[in-house]
Amino acid sequence: MSAVDCIQVGNRTYDLGDILGVGGFSEVRKGVDKETRKRVALKIMYQDGQGQDLKSQLFQVQQEIKAMKKLNHPNLIRLLGYDLKCKVGTRKAIVMVQQLAPKGELFDYLMYTKKFAENQAVAVFKQLIAGLEAMHKQGIAHRDLKPENLLFDNQFQLKIADFGFSKVFQKKGSHKTAMATELGTKGYMAPEILTGRKYTEKADIFAAGVICFIMLAGFPPFQNADSKDWWFDKITKKKYKLFWMAHERTAKFSPQAKDILQKMLAATEADRLDVDGVKQTPFYNLPCLSKKEIAEQLKSRKYSVDQQKKEEKIAAAQQTNHGTSRDTLLEIISREEQNGDAMPGRNPYMLRTLLQNNMAEKLGDVQTTKDLRETLFASIAADSPLFTSLSESFKQIDDNDKAATQIAQGLKAIAVSRDKSTKGLHQLTQGVNMNLGEKEAEEILKKLHVTKMGEIDDWEVAEKFAPLDEKKLPLYRPAVYKAYTYKTKIGFGMLGYCVSSFIRSKGTMKVLQGKSALQVTMALKKKVALPTEMDEVDANGEKVVKFRQGKINCKIEMLISIFHDSVTGYNIIEFENIGGAFTMQEFASCIRELTGNRTYYLSYFLEDSFNPTAAHTEDTEIPDSFGAEEEVAPAEQ
Repeated sequence: MSAVDCIQVGNRTYDLGDILGVGGFSEVRKGVDKETRKRVALKIMYQDGQGQDLKSQLFQVQQEIKAMKKLNHPNLIRLLGYDLKCKVGTRKAIVMVQQLAPKGELFDYLMYTKKFAENQAVAVFKQLIAGLEAMHKQGIAHRDLKPENLLFDNQFQLKIADFGFSKVFQKKGSHKTAMATELGTKGYMAPEILTGRKYTEKADIFAAGVICFIMLAGFPPFQNADSKDWWFDKITKKKYKLFWMAHERTAKFSPQAKDILQKMLAATEADRLDVDGVKQTPFYNLPCLSKKEIAEQLKSRKYSVDQQKKEEKIAAAQQTNHGTSRDTLLEIISREEQNGDAMPGRNPYMLRTLLQNNMAEKLGDVQTTKDLRETLFASIAADSPLFTSLSESFKQIDDNDKAATQIAQGLKAIAVSRDKSTKGLHQLTQGVNMNLGEKEAEEILKKLHVTKMGEIDDWEVAEKFAPLDEKKLPLYRPAVYKAYTYKTKIGFGMLGYCVSSFIRSKGTMKVLQGKSALQVTMALKKKVALPTEMDEVDANGEKVVKFRQGKINCKIEMLISIFHDSVTGYNIIEFENIGGAFTMQEFASCIRELTGNRTYYLSYFLEDSFNPTAAHTEDTEIPDSFGAEEEVAPAEQ
């Protein structure tokens, strides 16, 4: 929690809770009304900028407030109050008080549980259109609709959120004003926005069509709505047969679904439906689940994901043929578990500790020749050639404690320096007349460099991450739970090292120390099979269509964050896809590989899938007894 415990917004005071999200110049935090104990979301926009940046920030905030003040609908996040002249500690800020929706984003439910059955998709879609209709009737366009901005409240009712890009396009009794600013999120942006043309509220219909497609298919209809995109090119040219042939290799769509999607994703606004047109389609009027039934389905999806992850982890452990170094690591972890040397209630496993060499540690305590003999011979079989040759060498330094201490200190220095050449070892032993052969020297060096995690060949990387284990982690935020979330006993440094072993040669990783997170990017060529019209025609006079294999460039982007959970005493690792819907299946595959393949170490340190308990969520639940939401009086402007 911040050093600032509470803030005054208008005539109400709020206790500040966990950070729920962070934007370009703002953050969203959980707030608790000191008087009513009502839980809200506080969007705090700091005014640290100057000149044009500050003016631009103020204009955007004013637009958002102007839009939200006009909106009051069950499927829209409500503005409960605001203060344009607020202070958070010593910092000037604008604060907006909004409803809290703690059951997560639609994006997560799609990401981790794949497509919806049609009757489920229609139920969610109707709520989306209901919220959008309320906005458009008030003359307001959202302009950034995407699954990440569709939240669920405690009753799993969908709420459209984040009105930062919203725009009043029509005042009561006046004509519509065309919009021109290019904004939104690629993949959901209508083609007229991407090409710099003026546009209307029908851009929201286009984005809603993309969302509907993803719910039905589990993947998006195209990368971007431009002519270079094969799939959108077919929509533009109205070659719907090819478009659906390409997608129906991996998904199925009813005739009603195809009809509405073609009309919502139309390349020109004139061909695209408005809200009233959407409500007249057969798809919109299909039988669907009730609000209560869809809420139960969302709960069961969550349970299904957890079970699936458990099964994947067990299967990975059974089929992995890991070497002795991995077995050793398991023994170390098991031993520390028995001794109670790691969380909860204690420090996490430290990367620097697991990189230590057992022999080097013992060499630091050597005082006599006997100590040195016992240390070097501890893990060597008495009937081995190495034991015999070392015994002969030791005869040269028998009963010479000074020489024994000198050798012990030298061997420890070699271990610490990570030097794998035998030159230093020979120089050390020659000083006391030890006749050490090349083979014996190599064996000793090997023993000096084997860590508790096995043999390490990237010491520089390990040393870089080790200090991050000392970093104090931010507190876990249960109100923004992600489905790929795990309990762990490691710290930030150990997490960074494990992920670095995975990302090596696959992509890039950026360490975000301020957030205790890792931003991972991987470029890939995604295989696709696309139908192509040939020159020849069939018996019906139609062009013959054949599938051709191809590849398309795309990238996976993920944020891997680590938090501390004060309720369980564990640390929490959270995986988030920040690369968009086009690669969400590839993202899920990467997470399964990273958390299941023991080559990358991380699977050893994941306790289990993590689910917030009642103790986590009790301060985000809003009991029915609170009744209707109350307006928060804004400060006088």
